[in-house]
Amino acid sequence: MNYDQKFRENLNKCLTSNFIAFVENSIKFIKSVDKDYKRIIGYSISKSYPDLHRNIENGVTVLEKIKVSPTLPMLIFRSNFDDNFSNNEVSIAYDKPPAIYTGMQNFEELSRNIRNDTFLSIQEFYSSDMNEITYQALQDFDCFDNSPKPLEEAAKYKKMNYIYNVSGWKEYLKSTILYWFNGFSYNPEISSEKTLRFTKGLNNDLLLMIEYNLDKVEGLMKNGHFPLSENLTISLVNSRFKAKNKYNLFASKLDENALSFGILGNPFFYKPSASFAQYSALETMKYLYDPSFKIDTYKITYEIDNINKKLIVIHPEKTLGEKLKKYTFFYFHLLSVTSESYLQFLEKSVIQTYNLQ
Repeated sequence: MNYDQKFRENLNKCLTSNFIAFVENSIKFIKSVDKDYKRIIGYSISKSYPDLHRNIENGVTVLEKIKVSPTLPMLIFRSNFDDNFSNNEVSIAYDKPPAIYTGMQNFEELSRNIRNDTFLSIQEFYSSDMNEITYQALQDFDCFDNSPKPLEEAAKYKKMNYIYNVSGWKEYLKSTILYWFNGFSYNPEISSEKTLRFTKGLNNDLLLMIEYNLDKVEGLMKNGHFPLSENLTISLVNSRFKAKNKYNLFASKLDENALSFGILGNPFFYKPSASFAQYSALETMKYLYDPSFKIDTYKITYEIDNINKKLIVIHPEKTLGEKLKKYTFFYFHLLSVTSESYLQFLEKSVIQTYNLQ
């Protein structure tokens, strides 16, 4: 199967014909989340109110309007590699809920509520024995790199906030994505050191592919940052697709072996929760708008081993590290459940297109 211009044109027709059903499934999902931890996605639907439940209701209203008067999806090439749907390869334009709730005092209340509701949702998620047991089975690695460092490089390491265990995080991400997107399998033949790829066969020559790019993660982690990307991308590839094929190339122009759908996630509520950087900040920075709000502080400490000429690094492994790992597992769960109807929408459209060829 070649993903030529004719295939793209037919696929665009099928995406259009299945769009209203996708909107309806998204509405059903939004209505189902109000009474459990998944309600946190309400802030990704709408930030018009400080109250999470009103934002969910507002999001339903917006999607109901789309169903009545839709702006149909359009398959395009990507020209700007940002992390949102504004320039996505499956372009879905709609009027987002207006920011009714404005002003600094209101913004402070909204920010405080987002923080509190995020932590409450995580707590509720892990109150399930199955979620806790599965997390414990996958997370068996040190978040931070506590190995002794050369003493002559002490000044460099002391400037860092934390020193992360890059290889441990890579394996953890792979295991977490595999667990939550369990219809997909890790594909080592088309993966690389910097790119994790997972595939699901639709037939002998149609493969849906989830990709997680680690290109910038390793360097930033080694310099003390927590730069995990929330973005998975979803593409259609064939049996001739190779590990050397780069997303930024086949997403931006015609490629007979790959067709990119762009960011994986429901465009009506993406990102489903705080980004990794935002969550890390919530855990490590003083809360700006409420000085009385207590936040744990996590300090890195050092010892000097003069005999072996080493700097001993001691991280707050059991506190901050545990929370970062738990949030990662929680985030990808939310991404998987919010993406389910979107994946069904794409898969159905691809199969219909294949049958037209």
